Amino acid sequence: MSQSNLPEKSSTVDPATALAQQRTELALERTLLAWVRTAFAFISAAVALNRLLVSDAAAGYFDDPVWQRTAWIVSVLLCCMTALLLLCATVQYVSQCRHIGSITDQPSRVSWPSLLASGLVIAMGVIAGGLILLIG
Repeated sequence: MSQSNLPEKSSTVDPATALAQQRTELALERTLLAWVRTAFAFISAAVALNRLLVSDAAAGYFDDPVWQRTAWIVSVLLCCMTALLLLCATVQYVSQCRHIGSITDQPSRVSWPSLLASGLVIAMGVIAGGLILLIG
């Protein structure tokens, strides 16, 4: 029988490791929520730009069709690209949480409220982009 040089995994968790894992998970969650906040602001800006187009068309301030078409394209792209970027950030968040859990052999906790907020903003971006496409 040969003995391995690898240390055996103990059933007890080092408190410093557990605290470090918890700090890292909280930092990942803060980063995701910062992405959510930024995405929400970009989608709001896209909707505001589209509303400016609608009010501008009614008032006739800028009758240039190039301006109107460019602003419409920018607002649609802003909604859709922001939703896609937030989706990538959410996937990265879940991946990093799982990676941390696999390194420390401790179950990593993914924040479901953060994922819900992210999902709602992604859905809002897709819906806003679709509505801008339909209305515009």
